Amino acid sequence: MTLSFQDGASIRSVVETICQELPSLKHTFSDLELNDARSNSLILVNGREISVLDGYETQLCDGDEIVFVPVVHGG
Repeated sequence: MTLSFQDGASIRSVVETICQELPSLKHTFSDLELNDARSNSLILVNGREISVLDGYETQLCDGDEIVFVPVVHGG
């Protein structure tokens, strides 16, 4: 999927847009209000987890690559 945003858009706005476009993926992301992506997915920006950046407030620049990796839980 390719989306276009203005420079300075946050990961939060990308996730919200994806969830609006594809509501079935909403469960893939954790609770945005907790600002914690570790529960259900890993989100990488240019190969770095957003947890070592600014979390959901990580701002994006032209050409940034975002990768979403769903995490499977089990026991």
